Amino acid sequence: MRKVFFLQRDLTELTGVIHNHTNYSYDSDVPVISVLKAGHKNGIDYITLNDHDVRPDSDDIANALNYFKKNKDYQPIIISGTELSDQNNSHHLLVFNGIVPDKALPISENIKLQKQHQATLFAAHPYETRVCKRFPLYIWEDIDQIKQLSGLEIWNYSSSWLSALNPKLNGLLMALFPDIKVRRPFNKNLEIWDRLNNEGYKLAAIGSTDAHGTNHKVLFFNISILPHNSLFKSIRTNVLIDDNKKIDRHTVLEALAKGNSYIVNYRLGHPYNFYAGIAKDKHRGAMFGEEIKYTDDLKFYYRLSEEAKVELYVDGKLTAIEDGKNGYFNVEKPGNYRLVITRFGLGWIYTNNIYVN
Repeated sequence: MRKVFFLQRDLTELTGVIHNHTNYSYDSDVPVISVLKAGHKNGIDYITLNDHDVRPDSDDIANALNYFKKNKDYQPIIISGTELSDQNNSHHLLVFNGIVPDKALPISENIKLQKQHQATLFAAHPYETRVCKRFPLYIWEDIDQIKQLSGLEIWNYSSSWLSALNPKLNGLLMALFPDIKVRRPFNKNLEIWDRLNNEGYKLAAIGSTDAHGTNHKVLFFNISILPHNSLFKSIRTNVLIDDNKKIDRHTVLEALAKGNSYIVNYRLGHPYNFYAGIAKDKHRGAMFGEEIKYTDDLKFYYRLSEEAKVELYVDGKLTAIEDGKNGYFNVEKPGNYRLVITRFGLGWIYTNNIYVN
């Protein structure tokens, strides 16, 4: 957690990891307390738990939190949700403040049910690929259903990793060096996001670990595959909250739903003094997820902790590129403005849109 002052605004930034599984999921071996241990080691401010079709026991979470508060002075914000699938085990949905239905429902019915309970909803891995048919795809075939949600995962670590896994050909290599194929989001997910935003839905993007931490035997070795401690060093979603608001699970979820956030791959560098926003002459301006009225003297300012390539996208189209640590782009027309920042040809930071009207 850090204090941020930019464009005449006082903000609090929290770094967090979204979409994490525990041993309440059928495909994870990791207890809740071990997830918090990974969070403590990596300085994580908030953690979301999204087990398959179930929520972890609230006492289990409370006991783990009490242990780390007492022994480690570590008090992360834990947001307990679920990952629900439809009757065909597709259209995976990250649900916060919703309910777990008694049976799998068609995605349209599931969304309707969750919205009746004022749940916050994100589409999990809407698009992904596989090179090995042993692993099924869990995609969103009905993309229009995403219009009803708060947003979607544009980058999912485990999904990216699994897309390149072929156990017979590269299983040991992928287990030992998982980052080798986690380079950037699937273009298709960015295209889906941009298309729906261009239609006026203003959907937030999140990046997720989708950590499971299962144990497997690879050749003669027992290996923990994609452990939480490792994935917590990679893709995070950092949220920005106005300093006059209380910092808790509700304001974190609100920031995620509004897109007051950016996605960052910490493997490529810590964004310790990163900021970006649109303003007139560095007066009070708009941050990610916000709207601002167009005038011909607006600029999209940015500051980075490392040298990088900065790409400006307007309505999903690449319109300008700069290299360096500090600078700005002129805002030449109304539209949806976002940045893609790369290092060494790899995806580092993906901001949510700022909406220039």
